[in-house]
Amino acid sequence: MKTFKNIQIATFFTLLLYIPNTFCQIYEQPINTDVCFGDTTSIFLTNPDITSNYQWQKNGINIPNETDSVLYFNGATFQDIGYYNCIVNNSNSTFCSDTVSLSVYSKPFVNLGNDTTLYFNDTLILHAGANFDTYIWSNQTYDSTLVIIPNSSTSGSHSYSISVSTNGCVGSDTINITYGVITDAESKSKYKDFILFPNPNNGNFTIRFTDNQKGEIKIRIFDIYGKQVGLLNDNKNSNSYTKELHLSHLPAGCYVLSTESQNTRTIKSFIIR
Repeated sequence: MKTFKNIQIATFFTLLLYIPNTFCQIYEQPINTDVCFGDTTSIFLTNPDITSNYQWQKNGINIPNETDSVLYFNGATFQDIGYYNCIVNNSNSTFCSDTVSLSVYSKPFVNLGNDTTLYFNDTLILHAGANFDTYIWSNQTYDSTLVIIPNSSTSGSHSYSISVSTNGCVGSDTINITYGVITDAESKSKYKDFILFPNPNNGNFTIRFTDNQKGEIKIRIFDIYGKQVGLLNDNKNSNSYTKELHLSHLPAGCYVLSTESQNTRTIKSFIIR
């Protein structure tokens, strides 16, 4: 009988020592949160006791009227940046949640410029800006610039959009381009007798033309998406010009070659097999 009694007493004390206090416990702590300027987010905790009271604090100071388990930020601003915690209590106990940070990041600003009109032989380079984490153009290219070169069959209006991101925040812009029709009298002058041969080719080919203008000349290569994939700055010292180009490193496909000087420009398409 004595042994049985000792066992009962031991068991009794064990229960007193290890039964947890189930009241006012924080089951899920708040976490550090990042948000883009102007967006909506929240910091929250989970507590199964429906009788609990809550008081959120920012930088250790009570936030008026923030007495729920969720702290909402509707249209976050830079003034919301800080450290947050919540005091949870009921008639039995008081707990303080983990202290977490709220970071607010600026949305990237991108401006492609005003809507415009392009004519055949014009070139427009759209700049989305530098130092963004990602770039996605509406034609599914991923560089910071997009080169627009209308050909002789391009007409109507087209929209070009860019979406950029940094710190998980996204910015975008769209430009509308109208392709105009011009007469021969309005057209920019072209190089005489311009030839590109062979065409198609294996990436190695020659261009040749005649023009009485001397000086700097720029040769640019674009893929079918308008991305510049090659650039050569050269000097033209005589009326005739011949240049061998070696682009065998480019994958097979259709390309556009733009040759231009101060007042003259010619655009020619070619195929690499």
